[in-house]
Amino acid sequence: MTSGQASAAREMYLERWRAISDRIHGLVEAARLHKGYPQDSFGRVRFLRDNIGSVLSELRSFRDQSQHALPPAAVIAIDNLTKPTGDLLSMATGQVGPPELRDEAVFATIFQLSTFTTEMASILSNVQWPLRALSERAFQHLQRLIVVDEQFREKWQSAFRSGEVECEKLGAVHLLWHGIWAFKVDAKGGRTDLVYQQPSEDPTREQQYTEGFVLTEWKIANSPEQAGPKCREAREQAKLYESGDLGGTELTAYRYVVVVSRQETPLPDPIQDDGVEYRHINIVVSPSPPSQAAQRQRRR
Repeated sequence: MTSGQASAAREMYLERWRAISDRIHGLVEAARLHKGYPQDSFGRVRFLRDNIGSVLSELRSFRDQSQHALPPAAVIAIDNLTKPTGDLLSMATGQVGPPELRDEAVFATIFQLSTFTTEMASILSNVQWPLRALSERAFQHLQRLIVVDEQFREKWQSAFRSGEVECEKLGAVHLLWHGIWAFKVDAKGGRTDLVYQQPSEDPTREQQYTEGFVLTEWKIANSPEQAGPKCREAREQAKLYESGDLGGTELTAYRYVVVVSRQETPLPDPIQDDGVEYRHINIVVSPSPPSQAAQRQRRR
């Protein structure tokens, strides 16, 4: 999936969320109007109760259909709101409790829905999760191209023999294909362009054509035994960097340690350090045929 397709997928779930959010805002306004005219001769509370049930059902459907695209925090927020065991929701939808408490529960639930929309707006406006998903899709695409494209595979095998700098260059160009401008850290903690191997002090030009900026440290491992030390070395180098002036276009919560190897090499699980998650990616330049790789996965 290209960066344009990823943006389109995100826009689809954002569009559906906006429709749900508009319904919730409508409920809040209706509840406010009701409180201004407390005599309920026409079943206004029943109307609110029915719409609460409908909104909750729509939220559950939204969660089930979009959970793989939504940020994890959004899925958790929906689950916390819609869990069926809550007494408040049961009373608000008229399932349990005395009538006077059921009516009060309606307005308490609408209040919860209102605060929930604020929380979701904050989560969905966060650029970190979409940029992380885009980055990891780019790495997955890179590995699959190496598997299926002989010329592409030979190019990466040649880069592997030449060293880390050549792998960095090829990797950076591939990530840019997905809208990711990848950089590394120099000895002073500044950003360095992976292709030109030059300091990048002013990102204005790159911001015009990229979805986001991602810190990557590329290493070569000639054996599985080298992988662990190489990962530690890369993390120490990445720690020199302090987020600068890239604003909302930078993936600040995640950094990538990319280990290029001939064969598949086990790497550490993600490591949290000082508020940053270091994720380890293995790019294999001489991969086994897909059928053999699948057999190994089944034996694990």
